[in-house]
Amino acid sequence: MEQVLGVDHNEEQEFHRVRAVNRYATLTSAAKKALDEVTQLAREIFNVELALVCFVDLHEVFVQSSSAGSIPGPADRTTTLCSRAIKSAEVTVINNKEMEDYLLTNPLIAREQGLEFYAAAPLITNEGLNIGTFCLLDSKNRSFFQGDKDILARFSRIVMSALELCHSSIITITAS
Repeated sequence: MEQVLGVDHNEEQEFHRVRAVNRYATLTSAAKKALDEVTQLAREIFNVELALVCFVDLHEVFVQSSSAGSIPGPADRTTTLCSRAIKSAEVTVINNKEMEDYLLTNPLIAREQGLEFYAAAPLITNEGLNIGTFCLLDSKNRSFFQGDKDILARFSRIVMSALELCHSSIITITAS
């Protein structure tokens, strides 16, 4: 059993999880636009600096959509909070007091004053595999209540529905 961010994982399950990440990684322009709309809406609803859709593969984390518009390059999986968040089927919330120094060196989450708030709902496939996160980031610490967690989880389910539709349409096109 290998550890990622100090959490054990099953190698066979990880193999299947990474295969699922690769299955959903190819997005049509319509799916990309839909994800961008959802991340922008989440940023406005939660009043945070940034909302992201991220995929976590074996070694890296890839941003698929950002409410900021620009997509940063991949980040080393060992330095991201998303790697920690995919270990649970529940919403993960991390406030400033819980941040680990090495995570703040990641260019995706580093801020001039430092990241003080992170919340993520896992992107869960129909097979129950967590392929990534729908996450919120802010340089201000904030409260995040059960109702907020429920809404964030709904956002992740909307994203997975869009990804499923995109994947289905790609399969249909290639089968024709």
